[in-house]
Amino acid sequence: MEILCCKYERCDSALDDIEIHAMLGMNNEMLEYWLRRCIQHGDISPHADIPEMIILLRGALSGIVRQWLLHPQRFDLAARAPALVENLWHMFPVTQPQAEY
Repeated sequence: MEILCCKYERCDSALDDIEIHAMLGMNNEMLEYWLRRCIQHGDISPHADIPEMIILLRGALSGIVRQWLLHPQRFDLAARAPALVENLWHMFPVTQPQAEY
């Protein structure tokens, strides 16, 4: 991820956010699937605009990674990642994956 984002920030031939997110398994189809599932289970309002929600989620996740890249001494992503992921799952309880053993 760091290499992808550094390339993104500093090169003319940079990957765009959509390409980076696709490489990480965060494509629009996957996000739309989970958001629709949350709506069906009543965890998200049926009036929610899914394309707009995808933009908000992508922006938030991209911003977190950029903060870590720009200010690693002030933003310890490794230390904060578990809490960030846990809180993300609390936002969408129906989508929380079960551990596979």
